[in-house]
Amino acid sequence: MPLTKEPRKMREPYPGWFNKKAKEFVLQPFGSESKGRALARRGAWVRIVRCFDGTFQVDWQITPGLQCWRVNGSVPFTEKQFMDAFGLSDEPQRQKQRRIGGSGGKSFVDGIYVRYLDYLNIPFAGTGMNGDLNISIHLTKDLKDALRPLLTAVPK
Repeated sequence: MPLTKEPRKMREPYPGWFNKKAKEFVLQPFGSESKGRALARRGAWVRIVRCFDGTFQVDWQITPGLQCWRVNGSVPFTEKQFMDAFGLSDEPQRQKQRRIGGSGGKSFVDGIYVRYLDYLNIPFAGTGMNGDLNISIHLTKDLKDALRPLLTAVPK
């Protein structure tokens, strides 16, 4: 019987700090459409709100499966930081993006976020494993499209 070789699967360019469970997030209904968005997946949620002063607040909580403990956090973003972090800048992206420093990010602000391509961690890189004190978000086209209106929303 001839040996057949399985085709090699292409791996996505995940940075080591990105938790792949982030791909499970789904946009959720969130109060007033003009001022916020929410993402949820089993055991985690993220809430993004446009504040009265024009800044953004990103809150998250992770409860690892069947654990009695949870990790949560909250980070303020300026509008520019928010646009850069979530890939909403109108500046054209280069074909190839090099990674910055040891965290392997294309864009970052210490203690706020680190991003490489469409992979975002808030507030820092971490290990990519469950239990990290950060949240990973996969920046899909649908998510970016849902977040864009927040840039022009007037909080009430």
